[in-house]
Amino acid sequence: MFSAKYGVKWGSDWKLDPENNIIITPDGIKFLINGFDFLIFAETFLYDIHFIDFDLTGRTVITAGAYVGDTPLYFAKKGAKVYAF
Repeated sequence: MFSAKYGVKWGSDWKLDPENNIIITPDGIKFLINGFDFLIFAETFLYDIHFIDFDLTGRTVITAGAYVGDTPLYFAKKGAKVYAF
């Protein structure tokens, strides 16, 4: 259902490990499907709503209310040192 609703194409970019209930993003970030919030995930990794148009390498990001950890992982992927609460 997630794939159909948000247009995720499984295969070379997105991977699904049904044996372990894991979704793997094109960047190699792994999420457990159990307790997974599809809307939050789609906003962060598919719609890129947190896009920052510069390199975060060496920068610090503090995120209060980290919920399932999608945003901290997003900023870490961009090179930031992240503190999530």
